[in-house]
Amino acid sequence: MSKVTEAAKREAAKAEAENPDEPTTDEPTPGESIYPDGDDEPDEGDAPGDEPVNAEAQLRGYVKEMERHTDEWARLSGVDPQTLEACPTCSGAGFLDKPLRVSEHHQMCDECNGYGIVISGSLNPNSSTTQCTKCSGYGHVPKVLEAAAATPITNGVTVAPVAPVPNDPPEVAALRAQGYTIVPPFVPSV
Repeated sequence: MSKVTEAAKREAAKAEAENPDEPTTDEPTPGESIYPDGDDEPDEGDAPGDEPVNAEAQLRGYVKEMERHTDEWARLSGVDPQTLEACPTCSGAGFLDKPLRVSEHHQMCDECNGYGIVISGSLNPNSSTTQCTKCSGYGHVPKVLEAAAATPITNGVTVAPVAPVPNDPPEVAALRAQGYTIVPPFVPSV
C-alpha cells in the first residue's frame, strides 16, 4: 500500500473517530424535507443553483486546499514543498520535483510513438501487443546527428589499398585464370 493511500485511510479513520454519529449537513435526517419550506414539493426558489455564488470564497478555498495538498504531498514524498512544481499534464493533481528539460541526446521512437509497445498482429489476446524492438520498450531512441552519420568512423589514418604487382610467370597466371590455386613452394630458412 502506498504512503498516500495509508495517509488517506488514517485521516478518514481520524475524522470518523471524532464525529462518528454526527449527521452531515448535506444529507437530511429521516423524515426531514430536503426543501427549505418543509414540504416535499420543490418551489420555484428551491433549485440548488439559486444561491449566489461567491467566486472569491471559492478561489480562496481552492488555493488553501492546493497548499494543503502540496504540503501533504511533500511530507509523504520527503521533499521540500518549495521544490515542487505542479504537473502541467494533470493540472496539479501531481507534482514534479523540478522542471524537466527535453533531452538533446534522445528522441521519441517513431516506430511505437513513444509507448514502447506495438501491435503484434496476433489474434491471441494475451499477445496482441509486444515490446517495440527498435527502442527495446523504452519509448525513445538516441538522436542520430546528421554530420556524424555522414562521416565514417575510422581508426587511424586510412590509405588507399595498393594493387599487388603481378610477379607470376604467364603459366601461373593462366592457371589462376582457370580457377586453380597456386601455392608457391616453401623454402625453409637456415
